[in-house]
Amino acid sequence: MEYKTKHKKTIEDIFNSHKGECFNAEQITNLLKEEGSSVSIATVYRHLDFLVKSGKIAKIPTQTGSFLYQSEKCDSCNMQHCSLMCVKCGKI
Repeated sequence: MEYKTKHKKTIEDIFNSHKGECFNAEQITNLLKEEGSSVSIATVYRHLDFLVKSGKIAKIPTQTGSFLYQSEKCDSCNMQHCSLMCVKCGKI
């Protein structure tokens, strides 16, 4: 059973309005707090994991061992979005 929560919807909205951009969990948490939410980073991780499992966003490993998250669909063609990472600096 899928739960609809305010935080989950807001996180989905962030990815829908920023297709092609990558975010880490801390950046998502900060964006939510800027909007007045009192969300914890644990809640953000829980919702990000759900969105990854449902195929709505991609989880991209970085060279530092952390992860970036990105909308799974390209904004212009609605096909699966692919990102490249520089092997020298790790930038997406």
